Amino acid sequence: MGKIRKWLDANYGWRRFLKLSLGVVPSIVSIELGISLVIGYLVALFFAGSRTKIQGRVPSLVFRVRQYRVHVHHWVVFSHVLVFTLVTHFFVITPLLFYGFLGGIVAQGVFHYEDWRTVIQKA
Repeated sequence: MGKIRKWLDANYGWRRFLKLSLGVVPSIVSIELGISLVIGYLVALFFAGSRTKIQGRVPSLVFRVRQYRVHVHHWVVFSHVLVFTLVTHFFVITPLLFYGFLGGIVAQGVFHYEDWRTVIQKA
């Protein structure tokens, strides 16, 4: 496994491989799931900032609590929406398209930014 990862890092970069597998692996299960994941990823990429700390078309949800700065990332919001809709069996169009689209938005927030884990910081 170590040799494969070194080869991927040297030739393609690990993140690029993970982004590519986002559409390819789910397409094995269903082509509409794979396509909706990629479309959700691209839509989130369009509306979000191009890099960490860059303002996107839709502003980030950031607020202060005492001496802390809380950043509610879009992937956190949409992962909760995804779980809620899965539990309640709510979907628009078809389940694979709807859940795949939401999953693509979550994946974009996790794969595209270095600070995706940072929610609470000292101000």
